Amino acid sequence: MQGKNIKKHIKKKISEWAESVPDEEIKKLILNNTMVTGGAIVSLLQDEEPHDYDVYFRDKESLKKVATYYVNKYIEKAGENGNYNPIVQECFWSDEEHWANTTGTKGRWVVIDDNIKDKVKSEDIRLRIFIRSDGATGEDYSPHSDIDEDYKRACAILNQKIKDKKKETKEKNEPYTPVFMTNNAISLTDKIQLVMRFYGEPEEIHKNYDFVHCTCCYRSWDNELDMPARALEAIINKELYYVGSKYPLCSIIRTRKFINRGWVINAGQYVKMALQLNDMDLTNLHVFEEQLIGVDSAYFNHLIWSVKQVQKNDPNFNPDSTYLINLVNDVFDKEM
Repeated sequence: MQGKNIKKHIKKKISEWAESVPDEEIKKLILNNTMVTGGAIVSLLQDEEPHDYDVYFRDKESLKKVATYYVNKYIEKAGENGNYNPIVQECFWSDEEHWANTTGTKGRWVVIDDNIKDKVKSEDIRLRIFIRSDGATGEDYSPHSDIDEDYKRACAILNQKIKDKKKETKEKNEPYTPVFMTNNAISLTDKIQLVMRFYGEPEEIHKNYDFVHCTCCYRSWDNELDMPARALEAIINKELYYVGSKYPLCSIIRTRKFINRGWVINAGQYVKMALQLNDMDLTNLHVFEEQLIGVDSAYFNHLIWSVKQVQKNDPNFNPDSTYLINLVNDVFDKEM
């Protein structure tokens, strides 16, 4: 597909999505503060149907409002959900000992309130979906509570309720309605995925990307499609060229997917990823979990869960590389 047609295609997609929203403020935010980047544009250039459209927001305020809108729609869709109410919160990760939680994890995600907001660097602030108790407000949310297990349990309950309700009523999904959520993303029908992990201008978003072919970007606010020459060259040649990322472990694992699709990569790209990975302390469970973001693997989820269970029973436990290697062997060998 030609660039001008890709621009028309994505603009139409964003417009259709916005038209599905009755809330005028949310509709304007979608039309004026979003960007599509990543694999969708690569697929369109190759005349392939995108698996999904990864949507990012230009600023934190827009992302928070739109994400909150869809979290509320998600709760509404699930119906009565007891004490489990997801909420979008501003937070930051702290390794300080007094933030240690009851599972034994040395640090935790801390929800930002008026007492600490002036002490947190803007670049450290993230938006994540947490679970709050029934009746609580965002301001009343306690950053000291143990939320990890509650979150997983609540998501499982909500997702199952939505499936059961759909099966009972035999209703079809409405256009652009929430069907699944994680801490960092909300998936809508019609292949839209709201990425909450990052926000900002395109150049800021692309600092978190790994391969140059993923850096093409459509901007809703000025209806422009940016396709860097180096990205197009990589797409034409099916070449994996690593431009650096905050998540090199994820990038190394991701190469398997592209190689299976006929892409090529030279040894130098692996060296670059390995050099960046060398700066990471993968025995720190938070770092390890962050490095695996975007890796859709039940094996890794089970691996991280296993370490957390040990830490829950022994708060002083610190996994070393030997322990993690043996655990990887155990988890992957048994699963395979």
